[in-house]
Amino acid sequence: MKRKLSSIDIIILVIAAPLFDLSNAFPLLNVVASAASTFFFQTYFFMKGVKKSHYSLIGNLVEFIPGLSILPAVTAGVITTIVTNRKEENAAEKAAQEKKMAEEKALVQKVVAKRQLDTVILQKRQQEQEEDVVEEEILAQNVAEKRQFDAVMMQKVTAKRMFDATIAQKQRAQKQILNLKK
Repeated sequence: MKRKLSSIDIIILVIAAPLFDLSNAFPLLNVVASAASTFFFQTYFFMKGVKKSHYSLIGNLVEFIPGLSILPAVTAGVITTIVTNRKEENAAEKAAQEKKMAEEKALVQKVVAKRQLDTVILQKRQQEQEEDVVEEEILAQNVAEKRQFDAVMMQKVTAKRMFDATIAQKQRAQKQILNLKK
């Protein structure tokens, strides 16, 4: 975040303020110097975007009061404005950093949650694949048992046919024997 008042700005202001305070020590120069310092500092702060320059304005207005113009009110007002501005900028920076950290933390949490979800989905798919393999093995075993059963049944059917054929042959042979005896 760019600061409204750079280090160079602060040096210029801190050097200019005591100079205006010194010029306010002279009674005739007091009014002109106070008007010039008010215009200079308020314009400078306005151009730099400093919102709370009222401390400087109060210091400049004190210089218009005879007898009080000997006080370093301009310097006090300028320094108070600078310090207040820096505190606000530091607080804004800190808030921005905290917000950024909270956003990064939320992003990390989202990434972790996504990875956990992906892990659960992967485990579920692996479990389904394992179940599919088991089902295929059971199906293959059932098919093998069915084929074995069919083969046994075919052997029984073949044996029955052979038995029936043997019985039929025996009955024909007995009929022939009976026919020959007659």
